[in-house]
Amino acid sequence: MYKLLYSCSFLLAFSGCISSDDLKPIVPMQIFHANSAKVWVLEGLTKKGIDKVPRTREMKTAFVLYNDGGFLEQKIMYLGSSKGITGKFGVFIDPEKQDTLFSLYYKKQTNLTFLIRKCESGRLELQQVSDSREPLDTYWTLTTLPKPYE
Repeated sequence: MYKLLYSCSFLLAFSGCISSDDLKPIVPMQIFHANSAKVWVLEGLTKKGIDKVPRTREMKTAFVLYNDGGFLEQKIMYLGSSKGITGKFGVFIDPEKQDTLFSLYYKKQTNLTFLIRKCESGRLELQQVSDSREPLDTYWTLTTLPKPYE
């Protein structure tokens, strides 16, 4: 009887300490690379309210994310070739703000870091952040590569 009472008391006390505002999403890495390689197409890039994505599909930028943490950035018309920019990517929790961040680390010592605003298996919505993790007015929308005949 005491064990049951103690367990219920502990559970009630513990559940009262957690609110949905305190919880941060844990993003499974498989969403990004599908346990092998996954192609993401930059469908939307808005900088200070101005759309910066080419309208022609072949000129849009694709990111091939690999399960070893590497990526290849290239125009869609070059998919399947080695032509493009390589680097590493990562997903982590900002220890200060407790936000989930996505970073692209390019080999030329530059990197881009984004706050993950929405993460689904076929869609990513990102907001670029500065080196000090302050939000910038740059938004990316990536979707998985659609079938070419639809």
